[in-house]
Amino acid sequence: MKKLTAAEERVMRYYWQTGPSLVSQIIDLMPDPKPAQTTISTLTRSLEAKGYLDHKSYGRTYEYYPIISQEEYSQSRLGKMVNELFQDSPHALISCMVRNEQIDINELKALINQLEAEKEKS
Repeated sequence: MKKLTAAEERVMRYYWQTGPSLVSQIIDLMPDPKPAQTTISTLTRSLEAKGYLDHKSYGRTYEYYPIISQEEYSQSRLGKMVNELFQDSPHALISCMVRNEQIDINELKALINQLEAEKEKS
């Protein structure tokens, strides 16, 4: 999966949120001041070239839709982050989060219990 720029990621989030959309519909969702249509069109075509979007043609109008889910993207990004920043050690990531109080022990225990319950169901 090719890496997205920050701007591409922001645009991609709108496509994940809305599903199939015209570029103009994506721009309508964006806060003021709205970016130029050419800017969002360029980013959208880049997302398509990188394999994140595809489109249907209606004459000269294109409706773009995600072909990579937000969950797939998140898993890929997390895997790369663990590999690059924590020497491929999920343990080091969790330890860092606990030490920096981004998650406390009780939350971690609740998460473990939830995951174990989900695993038993499957």
